[in-house]
Amino acid sequence: SDARAVFRVEGAKADQVLAKLSPVDFATLGPNELRRTRAAQVAAAFWKDGDGYTLVCFRSVATYVMGLLTHSAMPGSEF
Repeated sequence: SDARAVFRVEGAKADQVLAKLSPVDFATLGPNELRRTRAAQVAAAFWKDGDGYTLVCFRSVATYVMGLLTHSAMPGSEF
């Protein structure tokens, strides 16, 4: 719906980028298994799809989530 924003996270370290934001064990997340949780401080849902992940959040926090994802993907962001 128009109330949601959808992000696609792909790449060799996609699970590591998302793990920095959410208390989800991405190694145990099965294909197309939905996990409702949070990304930092906002409600989100994740699922594994092919070689990446889809993240859905409320549209009102989409800019915040995009910033989180961008920062989490940067080298050295684990510190």
